[in-house]
Amino acid sequence: LLLLLFPWHSCANLVTWTATSADTVPDLVHSNAPVLRWNSTIPANTGEQAVFAFRVNLSGIGLTWSTGEIYQNPLATWTGLVVYDGPGLAPSSLYQWRVEERWVVLADGTAPSSLGWRQAGSGKFSTTDHLLSAEQEAAAAVTATNMSRLWSASWRSVADRIQPSGFLPTSVSGGDGGVNWGKYRRLGSLPVSDIQQRNQANP
Repeated sequence: LLLLLFPWHSCANLVTWTATSADTVPDLVHSNAPVLRWNSTIPANTGEQAVFAFRVNLSGIGLTWSTGEIYQNPLATWTGLVVYDGPGLAPSSLYQWRVEERWVVLADGTAPSSLGWRQAGSGKFSTTDHLLSAEQEAAAAVTATNMSRLWSASWRSVADRIQPSGFLPTSVSGGDGGVNWGKYRRLGSLPVSDIQQRNQANP
């Protein structure tokens, strides 16, 4: 999905992992919303009553950001992952981040003996020289060829199934009933017949 929406990226440019040592070369990213990944200290197969918390702090020149304390259930989420959603990053800049985790409720529903935080990892990444601003990156994503194809395919999937009466099945098979557009026989501001003719003329 990431490659579909952001075809100019490789996964390596979107995801940055915690470093294995202090001299690890920083990951290179060219996105204002990198995915921060770490090997969680919380086992994924704990009970459904379990609750843990994590917090990520990131800093760079002129920037500090924190997720705050986030609560999750290990069975209901993908542990060891958060998307940076702070202020826009600067080109050619180094950022460092660290993550801490702690138990809030154990698998058996009881409170842990200690609510203290423990470090789950730290990492660093550098942004590319030609990093787009957050606004430019969002605009490029929305207008990307793959995004246009995705919207076009979704639109045709709906428009091509509208019947002359204005009835639109809610599933491709029509087995789940549908929506009747009634006497208007319009989708948005266009008559249904015009939409279908346009689709046929522009396959």
